[in-house]
Amino acid sequence: MILLYGSLALGQLLLKQVDPMVLTPFALCAMAATLSVVPLALSRVATPAMVAPQPVGVLELVRLTPAGMGSSFTSGLILGAIYGLLPLYFTDSGASLSQVADMMALVILGGMCLQYPIGRASDRYDRRLVILLLCALLTLIALLMVLLPEPWREPIEGTLVFLLGGMAFSIYPLSLSHACDELRPDQVLGANQGLLLAYSLGAMTGPLLAPFTMATFGPQGLFVYFALCGLLLSAYLGWRRRKRAPIPLTEHQVFMPVPPNTPMTAELEPRTDLEGEAVPASYAVPDAEERAVSEEGQERDAPQGR
Repeated sequence: MILLYGSLALGQLLLKQVDPMVLTPFALCAMAATLSVVPLALSRVATPAMVAPQPVGVLELVRLTPAGMGSSFTSGLILGAIYGLLPLYFTDSGASLSQVADMMALVILGGMCLQYPIGRASDRYDRRLVILLLCALLTLIALLMVLLPEPWREPIEGTLVFLLGGMAFSIYPLSLSHACDELRPDQVLGANQGLLLAYSLGAMTGPLLAPFTMATFGPQGLFVYFALCGLLLSAYLGWRRRKRAPIPLTEHQVFMPVPPNTPMTAELEPRTDLEGEAVPASYAVPDAEERAVSEEGQERDAPQGR
């Protein structure tokens, strides 16, 4: 995780040393990515036995862990706009290429540095509450970027985008950890694929929605969009916390920071290596279907007209 985000930040800084309008630096990066598989291909380590994951349909996943799916989708809405439109915001604000590279590196470094303390906090509290607070802070930071006068904003702009990246990049791994808390170990791989699909749909939709706020409010409309995303997810998670009780802390899995890039990262997690083994007490979580059925029963028994 540190290597991935550190490399992403370094790639932003390399734009200060090369001409991004020519093909050469991108070709060199493609060559480096290709050569990176050579040491692995030459390894003599035996390939582990492949275990087919239990499939979990998207609609079933929405029923079993609605907060996880909603958070993953919103994470895509935010990160898709960060990668696609945040450089455009800085450019339209008059920043040079060097300044744009510095700011984007700060956003990514924020995601790298803050995931670990945020993850530790989520091991001690209801993860939905942690995501809710993250979204509230993200909304506050985005509004500061919009409302602060430029003379006041400029000295702290780097700090604000660093914190914005820390909040935004932490939502997806927290949503995955929350889903793993609610599912059986043999469902983790299948659930990861569904969560990644939700993230991908959000990442595809975000760059299409954010330009509407940018057209209305100017370049700073991008942060209005971030504030709206954070506010909506905060409200949704607050509602979900009222509908379904939090998972006891004794049933929490250990938080693992993962990038929203591929479901293959889930196969490296120890909580997926339980095939044919006795399930440890820390993994003996109640079936998510029982939680969903209990929730549906509560809805049916609730007084009408409220």
